[in-house]
Amino acid sequence: MSALLSQTRFPRAWLLAQKLIGGTPDKKRLALRHYTGQKHILEIGCSVGNIADAFVDEAISTYTGIDIDEAALGIARSRFVDDDRFSFRSDPLEDLVASEQRWDFVLIAGVLHHVDDGTALDMIRCCAALTAEDGLLVVSEPVPLRTGDGVAFRIIHGVEQGQFLRETDDLVSLLESSGLTVREREEPLIGPGISPRPKMMRFALITAIPERKNNYPGRTAAR
Repeated sequence: MSALLSQTRFPRAWLLAQKLIGGTPDKKRLALRHYTGQKHILEIGCSVGNIADAFVDEAISTYTGIDIDEAALGIARSRFVDDDRFSFRSDPLEDLVASEQRWDFVLIAGVLHHVDDGTALDMIRCCAALTAEDGLLVVSEPVPLRTGDGVAFRIIHGVEQGQFLRETDDLVSLLESSGLTVREREEPLIGPGISPRPKMMRFALITAIPERKNNYPGRTAAR
């Protein structure tokens, strides 16, 4: 989406655009691809809750969405007001780490390409600490254009707001530098939403588990 249509300025219009042309159906499928029934979900950069929708029909106990954009959080809260499993907060990640809550499924979806390497490392290290000892961390991020990518790819990349698109190898390096062991990686293609085709963007989908050699001790999943 262009800077004119942003989640901060027009969160409801942004949500609609994400559903119609922003690839939300495919992004939700990616969020669930490695989900195996974990009960406590943490999403970093939850925005208006468009990915949170993926977990509505799952047998979760809690879903916690974190974002710094209060306008987007307001929309998310209103959309899930009747489902007490879902909460949306603006807590700093460092505060969550200090609270000693841990989640067994941690999702970073479409956030890292908006921040530089230093900030990304800080975020991932916090997420590693927030992942329960037997939990799973999933990263889903768009990657740069490749030679031979078609017109649809180029149009979408032309309006993409993120300035820090990274190759899958670079994302893996960030994860491994943050006390995580990468288990799986793939590069699925994303369609617009109103139709599964044409494919318009390539994503890196990476799963990782925490190494408890980092600075934060493991805890049980959040309750």
